[in-house]
Formats: sequence, structure tokens, C-alpha cells
Amino acid sequence: APMDILPADVAAARIQAAQESSGGLSIPVPSPSVFGVGPGMLGDWVARRLTPQPLASYTTPTRFEHPIANGRPRTYVFCNDPVYEPVRPTYDWVRAQPDWPVRTLAACHDAMITAPAATADLLLEIAGS
Repeated sequence: APMDILPADVAAARIQAAQESSGGLSIPVPSPSVFGVGPGMLGDWVARRLTPQPLASYTTPTRFEHPIANGRPRTYVFCNDPVYEPVRPTYDWVRAQPDWPVRTLAACHDAMITAPAATADLLLEIAGS
């Protein structure tokens, strides 16, 4: 389960927040700044679109019937400006996998919002390779 790879204090805080806000159904909406989106018009736009995250999406184990990507090409895009720390364990796991390319994008976790042209360019480059 995704919760299993989070630091214990982060997992506990998310569970507590879910209990306090919805009786354990969902994690409340964070500030856009958590994802690297600053204040202002863009931050306000993102805030209006965020919704609570179902807690079960963090606590339910993911089961795969086939290998990840099922033999298809794959690329992991790591956004590092700033790094969204909850994804670091996944990034570290991917880096340890053979034949899984990693590309870095100097953008925040919501790169498609804060750096749409750079995101599109990188995706087109990956698709063309």
C-alpha cells in the first residue's frame, strides 16, 4: 500500500487528519504550496480544483497481475523544483530498477500546471524516443 512506503510520522499524520476531517474516509485538501504551487492566481486556481483524497487509496495494497508496464516502454519523470517528498520512495525504487529510464524536470509536482510547455516538450521527446 502507498501508506507503507511513507515515513511513519507522515502516514500517522494523514490517518489522523482523515479521522478528524471525515471520520477516516478521506485526507483533507492540502494547500497548493504542498505541491510547489505558489500563492496568487495560479495557486488560487489550483486550490479551487483540489478535492479530498480517499484514505483507502493510501491504505489499499496495489496488486499487479502483470509486470509493471506489461512489457511496454516506460519512463519515470521526476519533478525536482521543489521535490514533492512523498514521492521520493517511489523515485528511489524506480531508480533501482533495471531498464527504467528516469528523466528530470525542473518543475514542481504539478508540472502540467506550473510548467506546461516544458512538460509537453518532455512528454513529446519521450514519446519520440
